[in-house]
Amino acid sequence: MRFNAGHALNYFNVQPVAAIAGVRELHIGHAIVSRAVFFGMREAVKEMKRLMREVGA
Repeated sequence: MRFNAGHALNYFNVQPVAAIAGVRELHIGHAIVSRAVFFGMREAVKEMKRLMREVGA
């Protein structure tokens, strides 16, 4: 089974969700845009991608 996950995902809880077998897509736009206000879009996306790669997402 494959599924999408989202709603309330952020930099603190994305890794356990991304590690769930079958997760196909993560909806994390709000967290990235919120962080970008302080750190810029490039850094916000880079950090989220790093977190997801650590768990193999």
